[in-house]
Amino acid sequence: MDTNKDIDELFKEALHKASKITYPLPDDIRLRLYAYYKHATQESINTTSVNEHELISAFKMNAWMQVRQMRIDDAKLEYVKLIDELYKNLKK
Repeated sequence: MDTNKDIDELFKEALHKASKITYPLPDDIRLRLYAYYKHATQESINTTSVNEHELISAFKMNAWMQVRQMRIDDAKLEYVKLIDELYKNLKK
């Protein structure tokens, strides 16, 4: 990770790298990425879905709740670190 770049630029690059990761990720990693992304982008989370995806929505909400007290920049940084780690595996 290039620490000379600002966090928004690093986050943008991580989003691009994430689109290149095609191997299946474990559910816990996917949920961490989801939570960091949602918190970093301050997107709202649908908490009222009542369908077959209710359990998945509950896991997503729980993941987000665990990071919601983070500073936005810290969520971006954690997302960047996790993507960089996963991206290294892509090149092996």
